[in-house]
Amino acid sequence: MRKSAHQRWNTMATVVTLAMVIGLGARMVANWQSDAAFAQEQPAAEEHTAPAPQAEGAPAEQAAAAQHEEAAAGEHAGEEHGLLDEIFHWFNFLLIVAGIWFFSKKMVGPFLNERAKAIREEMDCSARALELATQKLATVEDKLTNLERELQQLRNSSQTEAKAESARIEEASKADAEKIVRTAEQEIAAAAKAARRELKVYTAELAVSLAEKGIQSSINAQSDQQIFQFFVKTLGNESSSSDQPASKGGV
Repeated sequence: MRKSAHQRWNTMATVVTLAMVIGLGARMVANWQSDAAFAQEQPAAEEHTAPAPQAEGAPAEQAAAAQHEEAAAGEHAGEEHGLLDEIFHWFNFLLIVAGIWFFSKKMVGPFLNERAKAIREEMDCSARALELATQKLATVEDKLTNLERELQQLRNSSQTEAKAESARIEEASKADAEKIVRTAEQEIAAAAKAARRELKVYTAELAVSLAEKGIQSSINAQSDQQIFQFFVKTLGNESSSSDQPASKGGV
């Protein structure tokens, strides 16, 4: 901040100095031109103001000699005055040039040096920034290249994994389907076996029930008497057969 303010003050001082120098130069040129015009007009004025010629004779010659001497003295004085003015003008010019050179060296020189230094620093900063940007760009390009390669690898691995997963799911689906079919077949077989067992039991029970009903319907009082007589006869035969071995043993 101070550096920029110092540069602004130096710039303003330089501009003011140049304006003063230009003004003094213009004034010097104007004075120089006015002095030259005055030096040119003075002999003409002397010629116009010269007295009329007097009568012939000694007084006229003396007057002419006096006028000639005055004109010569005026011309000499004008020449001396013009020479002094010219010397003064050149001295002022050299003084102004020296002042310009001094102020330029004192103010403009440091300003230009600082400006050149600032420009060099900006150029160095720009070069460093450009180098850093180039490095970052190269890094980004490398990352992009690696990213594309990684993405391709991910796509390939994803496709491979998807195919493997699809095959695994298909195999698992087939195994599950076969397992379900086997389970269903086993359940159907068990159900059929149980149904056959129940059917056999039901058939046997039905046969026994029908037999009981048939026997009950076929038995009457005569049948009961015959069965009783057959039972008594059977018991009698069994008792007689058991007595015969005992008697044989006694003999």
